[in-house]
Amino acid sequence: MVSELHLFTVGVSILQNFGRCDVGKELMGSDRWYRLPPDSPEQQKFMSWTRRDERVFDAVLRFVDSDPRRDSIELNTFYRFESLAGVAEGEATLLATDTGTGLLR
Repeated sequence: MVSELHLFTVGVSILQNFGRCDVGKELMGSDRWYRLPPDSPEQQKFMSWTRRDERVFDAVLRFVDSDPRRDSIELNTFYRFESLAGVAEGEATLLATDTGTGLLR
C-alpha cells in the first residue's frame, strides 16, 4: 500500500463556488469579496470566520464535504491524481495566504 502527502497552494475556488450557492450568498453577502486586497479592513470579517464551530466556517466545510471534486479545483486535481496513480491512501494539505479569505478557504 502506497501512502503519500500532497501539498497544494489554493486560490479562491472553494469560496467562489460557495459564494454562488444559496447558503453562501446568504452568509457572505457581496460577490466582490474575493477581490479584496490583503490589507483591506474587510479581511477581518473573514478572519473572524476561520474557526470551527463558526457558522460560515462550518457551512463552507459542509459544502466542500458534499462534493469536493465539484467544489474545489485543488481537491479535484488531487483525487484525479490519486485515481490515475493508483494510490491506495493519500493525504492532502491545502496552503493559503495569511489573510482572512486565505485562511477561511
